[in-house]
Order: sequence, then structure tokens, then C-alpha cells
Amino acid sequence: MFIQWNDAYKLGIPAVDTEHKALADLVNRFFVQVQEGAESGALGSTLNTLIEETFAHFQHEESMLDHSNYPQLSQHKAEHDRLLLQLSHFQKAFLKGEPTPRELTIDTAEFFRHWLLSHILREDMLYKPYVMRIS
Repeated sequence: MFIQWNDAYKLGIPAVDTEHKALADLVNRFFVQVQEGAESGALGSTLNTLIEETFAHFQHEESMLDHSNYPQLSQHKAEHDRLLLQLSHFQKAFLKGEPTPRELTIDTAEFFRHWLLSHILREDMLYKPYVMRIS
């Protein structure tokens, strides 16, 4: 698998951990589809789902951080916005066929894998004490 999920990525916040794992599973599905040479319709569908689920997760996370008075919410939200913008660029390029779907999808999967795992370990771990305090 492309992302090997393990306990190092768990925040101890069940809803967030479930969402993070689901996003990792979607990235893995996307990567497998790329490796197996799936048709562009299937890849596009998975990419759309990945973007939609990422957006929904970010909304949930930002609401939770707002509720917990996380002092770095605006910076965290800015990180989310940057990722969504990048995913939008990938999606638009994919729809245009530029570059080739295989090159684009591998780049997309690599980008998202790196972003998701580093974001969880670097950024999300910072808010854990704030959220745990109100749980």
C-alpha cells in the first residue's frame, strides 16, 4: 500500500482519526488505480471523492478547532486552503489531460500522501491538547 497507516498518525480523537484514515485509504485507492492503469473516468471519480472528503474533513476540523479556541486556527486554515487550491489545480489539469493522466495522477498521489502524513504529524498534533482539553 502507498500509505501504511499506523498508530503514529493517531491523534486520539476518534472522529478525526477515522477521517484521516479514510483519506489515507482514498489516496491508496487512487494510487492503486494509477498503478493498474484504470480508465480516466474511474480516476476522476476517485479524485473527486478525495477532494470532497478532504473538504468535508477540513470543515469538521476547523469547526472543532474554533470550538476549542485553538490559537493557531487561522494558520491551520490557511494550510487547508493551500491544499484545496493545489488539489483544484490537479483536478483541472487532469480534466484537460495535461500532463498525461498517469504522470498527473502519480504526482497527485505523491503530493497528497506527503501532505497528509506530514500535516498530521506536524500540524494536527499541535492542536491535540486543545481539543483533548474540551473533550
